[in-house]
Amino acid sequence: MPARASLLEHVEVTDEDGTSRQPEQLPVVSAVRDAASRDATLGYALPGGGRAWYSIRAAPITLDDGSTGTVVTCEDVTEQHEQRHRLTVAERSLRLTFDHAPIGVAVITPDGAVTQVNQALCELLGLPEHVLLDSGFRAALHPEERGWTRRRFAAILTGDPSEPLLRELRFVHASGRLLYTQASAALVRATTGRRCTPSSRSST
Repeated sequence: MPARASLLEHVEVTDEDGTSRQPEQLPVVSAVRDAASRDATLGYALPGGGRAWYSIRAAPITLDDGSTGTVVTCEDVTEQHEQRHRLTVAERSLRLTFDHAPIGVAVITPDGAVTQVNQALCELLGLPEHVLLDSGFRAALHPEERGWTRRRFAAILTGDPSEPLLRELRFVHASGRLLYTQASAALVRATTGRRCTPSSRSST
């Protein structure tokens, strides 16, 4: 800014969801108006293009002449905001890929609980999503295949390469007919650092 007086001359300010903020909605204004502290993360348009993001806290303070002023703290969080944005875009892209994959895909915990399935897998097995999530992936397996899936999941978690990554796997379709698929499983590490979960994908 060319001078301190320009600090309140906001040309364009937005919330993290892209909603524009009018001057009367800014923390520095509402803190005085409402006599209460205000916190916000806001994006400010830069003169040369682009946007800077700040974590702002505004608190009212009584001045010597009895009027109310504002103490404002401002931390530049542009880098963190851009990292979150890139992660959000990546997660959305992955979700779209998962949902619209032409082959059946599921995310399964080491104990066999199904946490996610895509529409292709539901159609492949003839089962709605809630049934697969409630009953588990192994419920749709042919009984003779359950031993291999237990061994394969254990091998994934321990790094044992002896079990094949890809094999023919039999399922029982909701109609009762036997369904032959080509199945593979791979390790997916939770971003929280918790225990890993194998993911499995099948195709006819």
